Amino acid sequence: MKFDTQGLSPAEEQEINRLLTFSHNDPPELEDIWKIMDRVWDELECDNSHPNSEKIAQYYQHPVWILNGIFIENHELSLQHREAIASWVIKMNFNKILDFGGGIGILDSIIAEKNSQIIID
Repeated sequence: MKFDTQGLSPAEEQEINRLLTFSHNDPPELEDIWKIMDRVWDELECDNSHPNSEKIAQYYQHPVWILNGIFIENHELSLQHREAIASWVIKMNFNKILDFGGGIGILDSIIAEKNSQIIID
């Protein structure tokens, strides 16, 4: 899978390339991304039955989320889902929304394109 490395540190680029070696498909399919995310969860020894906030923080700061964002930007069904969510947000006529997801701001960008008056935190 080729991706734009602009803005990535050498360590992030190296880690993303390492993660891509675990996919049997090029480019990866959705299920491959899920498996890679699960692999990182396991590598960091995260455990949902015994949560450790430091390990979970490491997980959500891991470059796997950059990979997930790159994937989403190129995955038609994922983009359709974000378009549907953004349309619902616009329809609800919110003035302000809070993004607390684990992505790289794709949904925020779509919402901002649809209505530049919404405040996004």
